[in-house]
Amino acid sequence: RLQAAAVLERLLQRIVEGHEWDTSLRPSASQLAALVGIVRRDEWPIRTDTRGTFRVLADAINLRVARVFALIAVGGVAPEGSRQHVARLASAAVQFLDEFSGTMFARGGLGSQKGGALADSDTHGLLLSGSAGVSHVLCTLGMFWACSTSVLASPGSDPIAPAGSAASGQSAVLEPGDVSNLLAATTRLASGDSLSNPAADLGAAGVLSAPCLLAVPLTASLLGLRPHAITASVPGPVRAVWPESLALVGEPSFVSFLERAQPGCAESWVTTWPRLLWYLGAADSATSGLILSFLLELAKKAAQSGSLHERLLGLACPLLVPFLGGRPGTGPDRGPPPLALLSARHSGPQGTVALLLPHFPKMSEPFVKLIVGLICRWSDVGTACDGKSGKELPPARLGDDCCELLLEAVLVGRPSLASELLPLRLRTALSVLCALPREPPLTAARAIRAECSALRLASTVADWLMQDCNLSGTGNASLGPEGRACLALQTLAWPLCKQALAAAPLLGPRVLCFMFFCSLRLPQGDPARAASEGALVDSPRHSLFGELFSALMLRDESCALHWRGSCGAIGKDSGVGAAAALTLPVFSFLNPEEGEQCGQQPEETLAQLRLCRIFLVAWMRIAGDAHRPAAYELLTKLCAQHLSSSLASGEEERADTTTKRRKVEEATSAAGERSHGDESGQSLVVLSACTALLQEAISYRNTHSLSTDGWGSLGLCRFGVCDRMASS
Repeated sequence: RLQAAAVLERLLQRIVEGHEWDTSLRPSASQLAALVGIVRRDEWPIRTDTRGTFRVLADAINLRVARVFALIAVGGVAPEGSRQHVARLASAAVQFLDEFSGTMFARGGLGSQKGGALADSDTHGLLLSGSAGVSHVLCTLGMFWACSTSVLASPGSDPIAPAGSAASGQSAVLEPGDVSNLLAATTRLASGDSLSNPAADLGAAGVLSAPCLLAVPLTASLLGLRPHAITASVPGPVRAVWPESLALVGEPSFVSFLERAQPGCAESWVTTWPRLLWYLGAADSATSGLILSFLLELAKKAAQSGSLHERLLGLACPLLVPFLGGRPGTGPDRGPPPLALLSARHSGPQGTVALLLPHFPKMSEPFVKLIVGLICRWSDVGTACDGKSGKELPPARLGDDCCELLLEAVLVGRPSLASELLPLRLRTALSVLCALPREPPLTAARAIRAECSALRLASTVADWLMQDCNLSGTGNASLGPEGRACLALQTLAWPLCKQALAAAPLLGPRVLCFMFFCSLRLPQGDPARAASEGALVDSPRHSLFGELFSALMLRDESCALHWRGSCGAIGKDSGVGAAAALTLPVFSFLNPEEGEQCGQQPEETLAQLRLCRIFLVAWMRIAGDAHRPAAYELLTKLCAQHLSSSLASGEEERADTTTKRRKVEEATSAAGERSHGDESGQSLVVLSACTALLQEAISYRNTHSLSTDGWGSLGLCRFGVCDRMASS
């Protein structure tokens, strides 16, 4: 019987696939009547003791015969005038699948092939057990769903199958009661029988069972998510159960039927998917990526307000929190979240999650904090000290593309809530800007990778602050784009920089790069048009020059032009690899003029040169095209004034060298001596930075042919400096 069922199944499969040489072997009306007689006499399905040795053999026969009946129903191989016979066979098969799906979980699945000891070597490959049996059941269910579209159409409405599809003109072979049995069987497989037994705790073994995993494509198709439109790679076992039969009839949506036929079934399907992601972890990145792709398609469908898809997404999103953030708690034993263990490629699971996040129905403060913590801890910034020093990458990490998209989703996300979320988003921007590894990076390459990642995130923050952060609701609706950009620079970007420097002074180079990113978003248009925006345009551009120079140049601990090494000094100067990080594409203007001579310079000198150029470009862009000569004059005078005062104080110190040394020896300890020496070294840092910046400013003037004819008469008071500086 097993061999006969297998041969008949393969033959009908080839006929359905369109092999012409098999058309002469189509079943006749008398043969269909004979099959109906087997069902009527209760010779099928075969009943056996669930614990007996015949169980696996009987299951294989029953499943293959059910597949034969499905092929007859969906494949159009039955002769004319045999609709009643086809309907009787289809009804019997669906009833068997409903019964079988219920007993499968009760008896612990389909068993193993060892139970079929009575089968010889020729038939051993025909047995269906484990995942092979589940795949067989799901494919059969998919066939019956494909031929049920004409039954499910509401009175007076169009059929579910699209016009012109293979099933749009097909007569019904299933009765409404059969479709209900079909839905019950599908739900048991897809949700681990949790719908019929809500109190049951499936756990990892239940959720990761073959039925729950393999039923995802079928249930996604029934929900109208169109699996064949998914571009994610499909694992082999899942490809075997792909709903090809539903694709042949246009992948119809059964959402309206599901809502009225069995409330809660669609919810049980979709809420299983986040749990699958959690329990899969890093075991199967391809399957996780496929499930995330279905959730993304669900999110797109949820845009229709009040739809079942919207409700399903609202149920699934909270269940994704453990997958995104990992186990709750902050102890040292807390491992990485499953998301950080998956592929970091842009087209992989992490990229899909980043695309899914903007569709979340609500961005609550705890959830935003979770996402920010995820970025800061598991980006290349936070993982620079993870793993072993011999490894290029840590064992768990989020890719740069994923981190940028996640941050963008938090900062930009739902424009309707922009004003409500502005304080939270500003705190997010500050946290990301100040991100550092818990311990020093393991290698120079890790430090460089970390700072490159930090600068990419800083660029994303700058883009939001200067372009997407809507300030028109704060009483400045009359301002144009230029005015709003200047206002954002003064009221948002620069205060954020000051807070970052206060929280982590050693991040001066990163803060400088952030101001550079913000300056790139400033309009550089017609001066007359800029003047028409009113005083608020010039004020933000010019009033913070004094603060900018003081904060980034005159403070030893936060000097933006002081490079702090790549590996050896990282333990002391926490995680700054800005020198090599300045090779990002956005800094391409740094390299054209360096040439071979710069390439032969020490790394410290080259890093300072690059930072000087960044400072100059940001300085000039903040000033605006019309005020660059005055901005150049101001910068050179600020540098010269500080150098002059430092030299003057140096002369006074040398005059009192003998007296001071004697007093220090008498009144201070060895610790005091070390402190005095440190202060001298720190002043040299600022002197070196001012000297390098002054030299690069002169080169900038020569390169851009800035005019100095109006030197001393350009009105430097507009830049927020005193009259004495303007006349010096």
